[in-house]
Amino acid sequence: MRYRAVSYNRCLLCINAAVRVLLGSSSIFLAQEAALDTPKQYCESINLPDVLSIRNVSELYLKFNDEFHSNDTIIISIPEGAEADLSFVQLIESSRRQAKAKGKTFKLSSPACGSVLKVLERAGFIESFDHEDANFWLHKEVTL
Repeated sequence: MRYRAVSYNRCLLCINAAVRVLLGSSSIFLAQEAALDTPKQYCESINLPDVLSIRNVSELYLKFNDEFHSNDTIIISIPEGAEADLSFVQLIESSRRQAKAKGKTFKLSSPACGSVLKVLERAGFIESFDHEDANFWLHKEVTL
């Protein structure tokens, strides 16, 4: 028995034809849009390793980049006892700006604590936080 490679678009055309027969032609566009948009509606927390340093910042960058391509909301989960350095904080800040520029949501699952908070303090970030920064890193809502 011989198998033949079939392109994704060709398969989609066959599926569209079958759905038209079953649902009627007007429903095909709604079904197709729903099928294509489904992954972006959901978000999963990215669980980070216990070491967040220059040694693995490239790996974290790739992981974040993959999430930006497949989701509209990216939630980062930092382990409580994680050891972080300035390169990690810089990566998070860079990712925040990228998310904002692309109209995506990027947030931490819990406020910065432990080593991450110490890096923020030592590097002078906390002193210069605006309302948006305080909300992102410390989960502090500013009320007037």
